[in-house]
Amino acid sequence: MKALKSVTVAAFLVVAVASCKKQATAISAPASSKAGKKFTQVDYMYQNVLDNASKYVYDNAGRISSNIEADYTDYFDHQSASKLVVTRKSNTDNSIMRTYEATLNEKGFVTSMISKDKTGAVIETTTITYNSEGYLIKHTTQGIGSSYGREYVIENGKIITGKKFNNGVQTGNEVFTVDMSKENKQSFTAWGYWHSHNLFGKPLKYLIVESKEFDAAGTLKWHRKNNYERDADGDVTKISTQFISEAATGITTYKY
Repeated sequence: MKALKSVTVAAFLVVAVASCKKQATAISAPASSKAGKKFTQVDYMYQNVLDNASKYVYDNAGRISSNIEADYTDYFDHQSASKLVVTRKSNTDNSIMRTYEATLNEKGFVTSMISKDKTGAVIETTTITYNSEGYLIKHTTQGIGSSYGREYVIENGKIITGKKFNNGVQTGNEVFTVDMSKENKQSFTAWGYWHSHNLFGKPLKYLIVESKEFDAAGTLKWHRKNNYERDADGDVTKISTQFISEAATGITTYKY
């Protein structure tokens, strides 16, 4: 399995990000943390091979202005408080590859996103739901002839369980274990499309250290464990992910 471009915790972190190759126990009271720094580069290696490298540039208001990948760049046009348009262009000839038209709520979180190909034809439509605390708890994407999505149970910033859906039918469950000894400072949410600090809801309060995914029959399909490294400010600089079910390793590194 490969690191999903849609930065999903749902795959494992947040889950963000160290997901799969192409395709908690409460202890002492956690140390309180201030908001962490914004990512300028996120690199992902699978089995010691660079799989994906993302660079982020911000405007004067602190919003993402571009996301630079190996083959393309996403340009962010913050048209209003409720509308964001992202245009993906080829790094080879600057041609438009895809556009994303997003609707934002009063907190600036994406609630819906329409993906279009270079001709303007709709490819996918994604809807996102947040709970009263601002945590992302559901996302559903309707493509051409099929749909997929996830739902999460999050209590006081702690992600507990998840459900996987395909074409409206539940096809799996996830169980998460988090580290409650230290509060999360980074913009890790239950799911997201870019490594954004503000587009996909309030960051999870605690980081995921283990997740297990089961199919509809209750058979364990995926088992992952995360180990985190932090700098002197407490910001995450590296996530080492053990894909136990695949006997593989993923490494995500962060620069600020």
